[in-house]
Amino acid sequence: MRNKILLGDDALDLGRGAAAPVVGELHAFLRRFGWLRLPGQERVVAAHEALPEAQVGHFDDATETAVANFQRFYRLPVTGTLNAETLALMRRPRCGVPDKRPAPPGGPAEFVAGPTKWSNLHPSYDLSKGTADLSNASVEAALFNAYRSWCLVAKIADHQVSSGADIDVRFETGDHGDGASNAFDGVGGTLAHAFYPPPYGNFAGDLHFDDAETWTRDLPPTGTDLDTVALHEAGHTLGLDHSDDASSVMYAFYGGALRTLTDDDIGGRVSPPVSPRAFRLQ
Repeated sequence: MRNKILLGDDALDLGRGAAAPVVGELHAFLRRFGWLRLPGQERVVAAHEALPEAQVGHFDDATETAVANFQRFYRLPVTGTLNAETLALMRRPRCGVPDKRPAPPGGPAEFVAGPTKWSNLHPSYDLSKGTADLSNASVEAALFNAYRSWCLVAKIADHQVSSGADIDVRFETGDHGDGASNAFDGVGGTLAHAFYPPPYGNFAGDLHFDDAETWTRDLPPTGTDLDTVALHEAGHTLGLDHSDDASSVMYAFYGGALRTLTDDDIGGRVSPPVSPRAFRLQ
């Protein structure tokens, strides 16, 4: 499953009425990350219940709506066309978790996972498959820092175990057995993905990194900063969605080292702004 968008600059200003192979690539990206449905294809589990459905290969009204919704969420100029700013963002490396999930009945979209949560307030994690880029001890230190950061602001306490963990952490490449839509795509594109807490299928709470990336803990980073990505993905394993704030850890797109939770991460705010809510995982 190709998660990264490879459109060239000739795709700029692509808009309603266009019918070309590049539209199919745009459709694949929007579907993969929860903004669009395509006929006859499996629904992205974590996406909106009411997504626009596009005609394959055509930049139709549904495509325009999906692009506009993506732009609105990420605070870009809302044109409904593939402008330079939108294409530039889509090209950036990012988290593989879809951007949007259903809003809870009768209220605004929460920056939490609604019915998915850990009933055990001391979930455990284990690195079951490491990477040649770093020692297991170094990876485990990054995971410890990530979960400790979240635990300091949430009523939950993760801890490492050697087997039988609630959260299985692995470095993988390509299709690694958790669904074709979750297959990693090589260097760039999707860096990692994580699954929300139970009930969320057989992989609930698990965290996978793309081993095709060059992982580092150096500052400044000499590759992709593991601490930053681990902190982001750990948030998903505890129930958090993506934020629209580009300065926050829970922003979907990678922009370099960011190892400290922001007020947005801790407060769990959404766009449009609403009154602040306490961080909650239970």
